[in-house]
Amino acid sequence: MKKIIFAILNLFQILYAQQSPLIVNNYQKLTSYDELSEFVDQLEKSSKIAAVETIGKSIEGRNIYVLKFSSTEFGQDDSKIKVLVFAQQHGNEQSGKEGALLLAEELLKSENKYLFDKIDFALIPQMNPDGSEANKRRNGNDADLNRDHLILDQPENIALHKFFDKYLFEVSMDVHEYYPFGEDWKKYGYRRNFDETIGAPTNINVSAKIRDLANEKCIPYIFDRLREKDFTAFSYILGGPPKLI
Repeated sequence: MKKIIFAILNLFQILYAQQSPLIVNNYQKLTSYDELSEFVDQLEKSSKIAAVETIGKSIEGRNIYVLKFSSTEFGQDDSKIKVLVFAQQHGNEQSGKEGALLLAEELLKSENKYLFDKIDFALIPQMNPDGSEANKRRNGNDADLNRDHLILDQPENIALHKFFDKYLFEVSMDVHEYYPFGEDWKKYGYRRNFDETIGAPTNINVSAKIRDLANEKCIPYIFDRLREKDFTAFSYILGGPPKLI
């Protein structure tokens, strides 16, 4: 009897743990660092295709986790495409983290496991845990991680680049959150009001072939798929509205 009760409790714990903290909290509160840590730990224990790695620590000593999904040894099958998605470089952009955890839960469903026979998928739900806990843009050093990728002065970004260089991912996506109600745009008379905005690489050091492929093939494909699901989408635009003449 004790074994049966233990098995039932263990099963309940596994099933419950696979729900992201956002769902467990009925969408009433944001996921804390401790909740995220417990969730990824339980996710790994309950799955044969997900493994958790700590790639570094934040300024204040919090772990930066990556979830690695694969049906084989991650990064060792050259026939598979390696994909990296990372979120919440800006600590006050909470939706990227929450979306990443919801995605992790979705990927473990049986109907999605075929994906990992074709790709090795790495997901970093929280690049800036210190900023997330304080709900502020910058990290524990008051640095903007999204402006540090060339000088690599912050430990969070150093960890990310080392992880990228280890596997040399063919596809990567940096997830942010945008606010459509900026004061400058409201004064101009418009809102940048879309469900998703997506941008291609613009750095001049990126191969022109890759930039052209992103603009001419990848982004139009993503837009079409989003619109099929009734989501609005537009190109990511830097800066404010055009100057009035």
